[in-house]
Amino acid sequence: MKDLFHDTLGFGAAKMIRIVGVAHVEDFESIKHDSKRAACERQALELAKLLLEERRNFQAITEG
Repeated sequence: MKDLFHDTLGFGAAKMIRIVGVAHVEDFESIKHDSKRAACERQALELAKLLLEERRNFQAITEG
């Protein structure tokens, strides 16, 4: 189960990167101010990077 949890975190991180980098979802596109949208996208990518690189360090979904 732990391996499945870690794989799930990695998949979620990859999906976040795809959404910000390629898919351009309405959640980000609806932010009118370029600087605010960029800050939100940057935060999402930083979280995705953390999840991808450190996923094996998480032991439960309640961590964060």
